[in-house]
Amino acid sequence: MPTNQKTPHLGLNNWLETDKPMRTDFTSDNLLIDEALGGHMKDTTLHLTEEDRTVLSAPAHIMQYFGDGSASTQKTLPFAAGAVLVFATGKPPVEWDAQGEKLIYHAALATKENSGGGISLNGQTLTVQQTQEGEKETAFYNLNASNTVYGCIAFH
Repeated sequence: MPTNQKTPHLGLNNWLETDKPMRTDFTSDNLLIDEALGGHMKDTTLHLTEEDRTVLSAPAHIMQYFGDGSASTQKTLPFAAGAVLVFATGKPPVEWDAQGEKLIYHAALATKENSGGGISLNGQTLTVQQTQEGEKETAFYNLNASNTVYGCIAFH
């Protein structure tokens, strides 16, 4: 038996130099350590919040929408995204128009901190823009063209 009391957290034997430990003392300490650490390692609710679990189980949401040609449209996401990538299927992310005068953007990225380039993100609301013909712009945002299928990946 130890001369000193048990340790404050796990109740292990607290030995002095002059103590003569017995095998049963070590065995009981080992069982206490195994119970404390084993229970801690198996506790799956201790270290993660429900929000953390949701993010880890589904870190992204993939959806598609069909462009309607309007100058701006809003899409509702299933959660308040941290970032969203939108792209026209079958098109490069960006290309020059036939005259080589302006860039046509078929893809865009928005984060909850930064929006622009034809796309914005506000909580669960994604807004995409379609530059209308005849607008005098050096960039043409093609994120809602009629009869075009768009992919959208929202990240937590």
